Amino acid sequence: AMPDQQVTELMAEAKSALLSQDYERSIDIYTRMLQVSGEHRREALEFLGVALEKTGQTAQAKAEYAAYLAAFPDDTDTARVQQRLAALDGVTEIRTDTFRSASNEEASGWTSGWDVFGNASQVYLHGVNQFDDAGSEVSQSGVLSQANILARRHGSRFDLVGRANVAYMYDLLDDGSGPGDQAFISSAYLGIADRDHALNARVGRQTLFSDGVLGRFDGAYVSYAWRPNLAFNFITGFPVDTPRHVPNTNRYFYGASVDLTNVASAWDFNVFTNIGVVDDISDRQAVGAEAQYHNDDWHVVGLVDYDASYEVLNTGLVYGTWRLNDRVVLNGRYDFGASPFLTTSNALIGQQVTTIEALRATYTDGQIRRLARNRTDQVQHTMFSVSAAMSQRFQLNADVGYGDNTGTVASGGVPAVPKMGPQYYLNTQFVGSSIFKPGDTAIFGLRYYQTRTDVTNTALFDMRLPVGDALRINPRLALSLRDSKQDDSQQLTVSPLLRILYRWRTRFRIELEVGSQMYTRELSPNPMAPLPGDLTEESSAYYMTLGYWMEF
Repeated sequence: AMPDQQVTELMAEAKSALLSQDYERSIDIYTRMLQVSGEHRREALEFLGVALEKTGQTAQAKAEYAAYLAAFPDDTDTARVQQRLAALDGVTEIRTDTFRSASNEEASGWTSGWDVFGNASQVYLHGVNQFDDAGSEVSQSGVLSQANILARRHGSRFDLVGRANVAYMYDLLDDGSGPGDQAFISSAYLGIADRDHALNARVGRQTLFSDGVLGRFDGAYVSYAWRPNLAFNFITGFPVDTPRHVPNTNRYFYGASVDLTNVASAWDFNVFTNIGVVDDISDRQAVGAEAQYHNDDWHVVGLVDYDASYEVLNTGLVYGTWRLNDRVVLNGRYDFGASPFLTTSNALIGQQVTTIEALRATYTDGQIRRLARNRTDQVQHTMFSVSAAMSQRFQLNADVGYGDNTGTVASGGVPAVPKMGPQYYLNTQFVGSSIFKPGDTAIFGLRYYQTRTDVTNTALFDMRLPVGDALRINPRLALSLRDSKQDDSQQLTVSPLLRILYRWRTRFRIELEVGSQMYTRELSPNPMAPLPGDLTEESSAYYMTLGYWMEF
C-alpha cells in the first residue's frame, strides 16, 4: 500500500527522469511502482520497458512489453506497446495472450520452442532509529531476494506464456522485533492462446484493474473474440489482499464483461458485472462500464463502478490527456467514490476476528453489512497537471490537486475516522539536463501541501551525475517544514540521500543507497506549566541498502 500523494509524486519523478534521459532512476522508480496496486501500473509497466530499451536491455524490455500486453490486452495504448515490441522483434504485430484480428503469421513473432528471460536481484536492507538522548534501535535488517521470469512458446496453433514474480525477505533481526521471514508471490500464471478459435485464457495468480476486478487474485480469465472488435470475457477467482497472503477460499468472485473496440477508429467500450461472495453472503454486486476516446492528441477515459447490493457508487472517474503540441502536455482527473471499495468484508476492519463467519457469533447479516458501510469512507479528488519542454535542456512540470472525504461512523467497538477536511497540494519541478556535463540531470522541486491539521512546504534538490560509461552518482536533499494548526508546533525534516549505481556489461548492476532523516520539532510553550521545559525534540533515522541486479 502507498498513499495516493506518494504515488503521484513518484510517478511524476519517474516521468521526469525518463524525459531527462536518467534511465537508471526511471527504471528504479517504475520497478518499485509495479509492486503497488493502482491504475498507475499501466503507465509504469509500459515506460519501464521504454527505459530498459533505452539502456540496451532489450530482453528485459521485451519482457515488460509482453507483460503489459498480457495484463492489458485491450487497453487503448495496447497498439502502441505492440508496435514497441514488434520493433524489437522485427515483426509487424504480436500479442501474448490474445489474437483477435491477426492471422497466424501476423500474430506470431515468436520462434518455435521456449524463450525464457527475466531478472533476479538481492538487496541488503538496514535501518536504525535514533532518539534524542534515549539511545537507538535497529528498525530493519534483512535480505530481500527477488526473481522475475517470463517464458513463452509459439506453436502452429497455440501460443503459451508463463510469468512468475516472486520474492523472499530473510529477517536478520534475531530479537523478535522484526516481521520474520516472509515470502511474496506477486504473480504466477500460465496463459494459452488458440488462434484458430480466437480464444485465450490465463490461470494462476494475476492482477487486473478492469472488468470489476479489484487487483490481485488467484483464478482464471478467459476471453473469446467473436468478432475482430467484439470480445466476451469471463473471470473467476479468490481475492488476494497482499503478495504474501494465501487467498481465503471462503471469499470468491465471478464475473463477465464485453469489449467493443475501435469504434469509429477512436472509441473503446467495456461493460461488466462482478459478483463477490464471502462466507455464503454477498460481498459485492458490481455493475459498471468504461469508455475511452483516443486520437493523436487526446486520450479520455470514463469509468463507473456501482454496487447494486449496497446501492453505492464505488468509483466514478474521468481522466484526460491532451497533447497541446510537441512541447506541452496537459492532464486532468476527477474521481470520487468509496475508499476502500465497499464490500461486506470491510466489516472486519478493526475487529479482533478475521472472518465474516466469526462475526456472525455477535451480529446478524444485516448488522454486518451496516458495519461494512460504517468502515467505508467517501472521498473525492481533483488533479490538473502540465508538462512543458522549455527548451531541449529544460523542462517544467507542475500539478495542482484537491481532495476531501466524509469520514466514517463509529460502530462495533471501532472508532470513527474523522473528516479530514479539504486537502490542497501544489507541486512544481524544474528539470535540466547536461548542465555541468553531458548526460547529467538536475532537478529542483517545490511542494505545498495543506490539510485541516497541517501545512507542509518541501524543497527538493536532486542531481544525477554520470562518471564514465558505467558509474552513476545521485546525491539528493529534501527539506520539509510542517506547521501544525492544532498545537502550533513546527517540525523541520532534513532528508539527505546518496545513491551509487555501477553497471557492468548492461546485464548486471550493483546499487548502493544511503540515506537519513533528521527531525527537529519546536513545541509551543504551555502557559499552564510552572516552568518551561525543553521545547525542542530531536530524533533521526538512517538506512542503507546494498544489492545487485542481473538480467538473463
